[in-house]
Amino acid sequence: MEAHERRIVALTSSAHGLIHIFMLLFITANILMAKELGVGLFYIGNLGTISYFAFGLGALPAGFLSDRIGSHRIITLCLIGAGASSFFISRSRGPVGLAISLACLGVFASLYHPAALSLISSTVKQRGKALGIHGGGGNVGLALSPLIGGFIASHYGWRAGYFIFSLVGIALGIMSIRLKTLSRHQPQPEIHSDKAKSGGFRDVALFLCLIYMVQILIGLIYRGSMVFLPTYLAEKVGGQLWGTEQIVKGGLVATAALLVGVVGQYLGGVWSPRIGLEKLWFILLTIATPFLFLIGLTTNTGLIIVAMAFAFFHFSCQPVGNGLIAKYTSSRIRSRGYGISFFLSAGVGSFASSLAGWLGERSGLSRIFVVLGIFAIMTSVLAITLLILARKRGYLKRDAYLSTEPQG
Repeated sequence: MEAHERRIVALTSSAHGLIHIFMLLFITANILMAKELGVGLFYIGNLGTISYFAFGLGALPAGFLSDRIGSHRIITLCLIGAGASSFFISRSRGPVGLAISLACLGVFASLYHPAALSLISSTVKQRGKALGIHGGGGNVGLALSPLIGGFIASHYGWRAGYFIFSLVGIALGIMSIRLKTLSRHQPQPEIHSDKAKSGGFRDVALFLCLIYMVQILIGLIYRGSMVFLPTYLAEKVGGQLWGTEQIVKGGLVATAALLVGVVGQYLGGVWSPRIGLEKLWFILLTIATPFLFLIGLTTNTGLIIVAMAFAFFHFSCQPVGNGLIAKYTSSRIRSRGYGISFFLSAGVGSFASSLAGWLGERSGLSRIFVVLGIFAIMTSVLAITLLILARKRGYLKRDAYLSTEPQG
């Protein structure tokens, strides 16, 4: 990568990690919120649904705005707005104010993914590698959030984490203004050869529908598994870890599992041009499925190992899915393509938070992962359908855009 490409990847990867921290502080704070408000898991799950639905819903206009006014401006607005919303969460005193602040955080955070993914795919030549690094940056935030959030919440209260990271978000937003200056003075190579023109609109529309259906299910699996994961791990992993409290133990084990996902994110991007997007997506989704069932059936060390294996394969799918959207959309509408994808995965997926709370109250937390395993089977069915159709219609050989040189 060239110097300006490395700067773009570094800043967007850092911002990606922070966005996930913002959204995942809730998973370590939710039990303490429930105690403070005197409510049950279903109520707290609904608060999560409000925030996570807003996180998905805002991605739709974000995609259009990024195509119209530029990804850099949207990223800056996202970071500063999310930082401000996080500050107001830390100051909220009642359920209504908390719900509104969580919704605002979701809206501003939702601006990030369509803008950042479009910026990377339109300006970095080694797209597969860049998407893998960017995904890994998000997973670092994802992995560290349970540990950092759990530690801060157990020692200083759940509001402290939101306050601390509000300052980080505003600071990074100011830094992103520099990214605007850099990218404005750098050429933005067209590295996507428009497949829609050469392969037919109907093929591309069908493939995108299949991809988006998989993204909905992945969003349900991700949100449903993550919202109570630290709580579940704290419950099922016996003993104390280095004398930690229960909430910290759950966060620590969740962090260990999710850090493996960082490696998966990177390798998913590296493997994409070597194996082929459609084929690799099917392989990774299929391997991840049994581990999701096993999370609900194991305890102690076995549970930790299974959770790590699931995190590796689940998160390795993300850069592959993002690569598929870039493959089947032109650069003119790519932000909108990512916006639709993120709305479907995060917006529709947000309802898994309420579903998980409902299942947790009635059947125990382990039942959540068994139900999500059924969703995972459906992703494999859809992915192999995409693979068969793409092979039959000659699209598997059209991955030249992932090379290190501009195409088209």
